[in-house]
Amino acid sequence: MEKMDFGALLRRALDKMVEGEEGERLRALGYKGTWMDLLAQAQIEKAARGDSTAFRLVRDALAEGEEGVDIRQLTDAELRNLLEAEDG
Repeated sequence: MEKMDFGALLRRALDKMVEGEEGERLRALGYKGTWMDLLAQAQIEKAARGDSTAFRLVRDALAEGEEGVDIRQLTDAELRNLLEAEDG
């Protein structure tokens, strides 16, 4: 068996599909249905319920993917405008 570091093992595990009702729920939400999807959705749900730590994690993760815009530096009004523009 090839030697893997913990990060590689974790990535492999998180890429596996979630089975059963939880996997079906993820796919109904538009996810592929992996364990990583499940973790991401859990953080989104916690943030939506008012968990400020979960909100910051989601916000910071989104900021990593934005080219040229660090959303951590935006005001609440600027964030609302971005969301409204996204909704069309």
